[in-house]
Amino acid sequence: MDDAHRVLLNRRAAEPHKGKWGTLGGFVEIGETAEAALRREIKEELHTRLGKLRYVVSVPGTYPYQGVATPYLEIAFAGRGPDLRKVRIDRKEISALRYFTLKDIPFGRLAFRSQNITLQALRDGALRNL
Repeated sequence: MDDAHRVLLNRRAAEPHKGKWGTLGGFVEIGETAEAALRREIKEELHTRLGKLRYVVSVPGTYPYQGVATPYLEIAFAGRGPDLRKVRIDRKEISALRYFTLKDIPFGRLAFRSQNITLQALRDGALRNL
């Protein structure tokens, strides 16, 4: 989130769900914590670093991989979002990057059900004090 309590979403440049919106992140590598994985992914995809992060919620989901719905656990963190004028987007992963107000989150165009659940809970006030 930024100082105006907007949520940063990215438009996916690759499959699965190319063209849909989602939260930033990726998969955890062996021996890596969830927070370290998020920091690594942000550095790789936006060429910037994150400050302080807080765990928010975890939501189970499925990821379509090689024709198989693979179970995963989405672990959501909150932190101060980057200044978009200072990031350099990895265009192989992200086609657009934008902050959305809670009421303007594109729920009909989100890539993954787990992200839909997390962002709806945030919008509806279930995840207070972020």
